[in-house]
Amino acid sequence: MRTYKNRGKEVKRYLYTFLLIPLLVCLFLRNVQADTVWESGHHEINDGDVYGEIWMYNDCTLDILGGEVSRLAAYDVTVTDWFGGQMLILWARDDSIVNIYGGTLGDLWAAENSLINLYAYDVIYHPTGGYYNLGWIEGRYLDNDLYFEFDLAGPDTFSHMNVVPQPLDAEVDVRPKTLDLKSKGKWITCHIWLPADYNVADIEPNSIVLEYDGNEIEPEWLWFNEEQNILMAKFSRSALQEILEPGDIELTVTGFLNDGSYFIGTDTIKVINKIHK
Repeated sequence: MRTYKNRGKEVKRYLYTFLLIPLLVCLFLRNVQADTVWESGHHEINDGDVYGEIWMYNDCTLDILGGEVSRLAAYDVTVTDWFGGQMLILWARDDSIVNIYGGTLGDLWAAENSLINLYAYDVIYHPTGGYYNLGWIEGRYLDNDLYFEFDLAGPDTFSHMNVVPQPLDAEVDVRPKTLDLKSKGKWITCHIWLPADYNVADIEPNSIVLEYDGNEIEPEWLWFNEEQNILMAKFSRSALQEILEPGDIELTVTGFLNDGSYFIGTDTIKVINKIHK
């Protein structure tokens, strides 16, 4: 004779069966729909490689150096660095990050908690519809100057798409041209000229740094000459001498403008270590 207690156990068993089996099937299908599944680790697609559908999971990283992919689906904190090649569909989901440095793309579906970094310039997004933000993007790639455009289609907004502009090529003159590591001078002087149509007065003063070998030095004194469109910055000579070695040294100066664009310029000086008597 069945009791209500036993009957309850049977009902629970049937419910677990009917709920668990579909879940397992879904998990299984999730991994078999793709031609290639990378669960974790670092992977590369090289020039000449051809892939159908690729799915990435679990802190997986992918460097695309060329080749062709029909569809890439990125999940679970994955990172894709895309340097070239062709991709018909990019599906950025969950917490995935996609850095696009070149290549061509046919279509893009992106979840709002993903991040798309477009390292390109002259990029324009053309929205064509309401909540779904259907539209297309055009622009030129940072590395090869090729024009591109691709469609957008997805249920989310694309405020998480970050267009990284091409840096402005600034002219930089660093003085003195010969720097003695034993000298007791106070300053390294740097003159900065921006390209035509840009004003040095638009440079954010707190963004300027002098860089060498991973070290950054901030200026201690700035002077904006708007009439000649020149910025003069003075950096601590002792701070720079501490990180230099004798030889021909390339120094880099970077900074941001008020509109979010940034500039970069380099100059070479000779470093000596003269022993004074």
